[in-house]
Amino acid sequence: MTSEQLRILRQRLRLSQAALARLLAIAPNSLARAERGEVGISESLARLALFVARDIEEGRGYASYLAKTRGKRKTPPWRRKEPTP
Repeated sequence: MTSEQLRILRQRLRLSQAALARLLAIAPNSLARAERGEVGISESLARLALFVARDIEEGRGYASYLAKTRGKRKTPPWRRKEPTP
């Protein structure tokens, strides 16, 4: 994956660099440098980015949930405790 392909992938998902970096478990500045071509993109990072993209586009999984909330920390619906009566 090239830096241009990574940038296009992020834009297609309509995510900020910070949101995608959080999904990929890397620092936002690392993603920015990778998109500018200052550092190489490892094969494992490229595979993870494609996996996360597929997860988001198919609307399933935790990555999809985080993308919908734009990476903000919120309790996922399946982890919320129901109020006790």
